[in-house]
Amino acid sequence: MLREIADDPGHPDRSSVLPEPDELERKQTSGEQYAWKVHRDLLLKRFPVEDTTRRRRPGDSSKKGSRDEADVLRSQLQGKDQYVSFLEEQVRTKDGQLAEMNERLRESHVLIKDLQQKSAGALPSPSENNSRHKPFWRRPIRLFGRG
Repeated sequence: MLREIADDPGHPDRSSVLPEPDELERKQTSGEQYAWKVHRDLLLKRFPVEDTTRRRRPGDSSKKGSRDEADVLRSQLQGKDQYVSFLEEQVRTKDGQLAEMNERLRESHVLIKDLQQKSAGALPSPSENNSRHKPFWRRPIRLFGRG
């Protein structure tokens, strides 16, 4: 449709298409880019709008259409409700797992504390420990195995 009108400068609808023939020729020879602009009236004349595509007003919807929409919305709502209950179950499961993990961690801490207390009793006293690490010239002299 556009080529038919644009290629014929004498076409009755040529005034509804831009750029004009002389401007089009100038842009084509210079290599300049251009865009076709078609008047709305020409488009409506060539491609008439059907009555079924008119916009509905809020009060004009048919009963069947509103029932269909309500059914679709109901089914979507049910699907979302099922998904929410699934997520709630997941959260309950995760909460239980976290509580069990915290209990195991507490038990581990108690066991480690007991182990530390038992191992602390097996260590030498701090006074003995210090004498071993003093330089030899500061250690007390033991004569004949007496100290």
